[in-house]
Amino acid sequence: MKFFQERIKDNGGNITNDNLLVTHVLIEDSMMDSFPWVALKNNNMDKIQENNGKYLKISWLSDCLKWKNLLDTKNYEINVKGIENSRDRKWEEKLNEMEVGETSSLLTSPPKKKSKRKELDLLRCHVIPSSSSSVKKNKIVIEELEKLENVYDVRNDTSRCYSYKRAISAISLYDKEIKTYQEACSIPGIGQKIASEIMEVLESGKINKLENLLDDEKTKILKMFCNVWGAGPHTAEMWYSQGMRNLKDLRRGKLTRRQEIGLKLYRDLSEKIPRQEVIKIFQIIEKCVTEMNGDESSLGVELVGSYRRGKENCGDVDVMIVNHDDDDDDKRPGEILKKLWNLLKIQGFLTDDLVNFIQSDNTDKENRKYYGIFKLKGDEEKHRRLDIFVVSGREYASGLFHYTGSAMFNRTVKILARKKNMILTERGLYAGTIRKDPGG
Repeated sequence: MKFFQERIKDNGGNITNDNLLVTHVLIEDSMMDSFPWVALKNNNMDKIQENNGKYLKISWLSDCLKWKNLLDTKNYEINVKGIENSRDRKWEEKLNEMEVGETSSLLTSPPKKKSKRKELDLLRCHVIPSSSSSVKKNKIVIEELEKLENVYDVRNDTSRCYSYKRAISAISLYDKEIKTYQEACSIPGIGQKIASEIMEVLESGKINKLENLLDDEKTKILKMFCNVWGAGPHTAEMWYSQGMRNLKDLRRGKLTRRQEIGLKLYRDLSEKIPRQEVIKIFQIIEKCVTEMNGDESSLGVELVGSYRRGKENCGDVDVMIVNHDDDDDDKRPGEILKKLWNLLKIQGFLTDDLVNFIQSDNTDKENRKYYGIFKLKGDEEKHRRLDIFVVSGREYASGLFHYTGSAMFNRTVKILARKKNMILTERGLYAGTIRKDPGG
């Protein structure tokens, strides 16, 4: 929500809490089937349509920002009067729990004179954020379970790691605060053992087992090794078995090129990236893409990954480039990446390449991804991992879905697709294409 407010301000907008001035109400697309429409009435917003106001899906705002144009609202409009209010009753009790105060009105200045390329003129809007109260209430539980998941990940215990990933996903989707052991056990994806650990957190704020695991010397060393970019749990275990115990030992060992870079920049790459810094990096890339567009608007750019999932701090910066004119040979994925790489390199933002895509001449298997190290200008700035993905316009939905993640979520949805005789990838959803078991 803060991101939208900042972008609107960048386009000349102001903020107001006066509902009488609101002309556009934006509602999170994912809430369409469960939104408490009664909240509009209780928040004195039900008369907006009577004043020729419009209710729109928030994707309208996203698309306006993406294309830097005021788009027609027709395909985004919501007919609130036509929606059945039978489900409002069940929301009446929950309404008091909603943070209605979080809603914020966004008001712009009068439209500026239009340029050759139609300027984005965001009218007066009232944005209603999606509810995340269940995640907030269970946040401490999720944080403790994530620590356990990370421990088992670095110890290469894939079975336990998966169990905790599954439990964390289940709690994130749970629509109320967990209060009892029986309630925890009733949530799909949570067994008796993890339910007991949930109760430990609720009663004492911690899990005793976790403290013992974190104090284990081998776990500390494996965690340190896993923080070297280019090394996973298997490699960390291998280094440990070879007698290596610290970063100095690694420098004397045989490393891949990626691991050498990861070791060289160990301190910077081990630190999480604040959302505000992610935005700064994205804005630089977005400016380069705009320069590549010239007088056209065939290339779009999206922030994906953990940032789009709402994480306060991110492990890396994930950016997706959308090519809406993929019939143009000059705009093949590889060419787009090369041009963007050149612009960022010339400006001094790219310090290391983790993939030698520039040297690839294989157009049949053209690179659609770039992995590198980005650093904002300034002595105090840190090196950050940057991943860039290129998708075509027709791959936009599946690409956005895939590169937003998480990996656990993608895995779950792919399993669901297979059950329905389909295959889901970052390129699209394909029906009737399940590979048969050779032994079957």
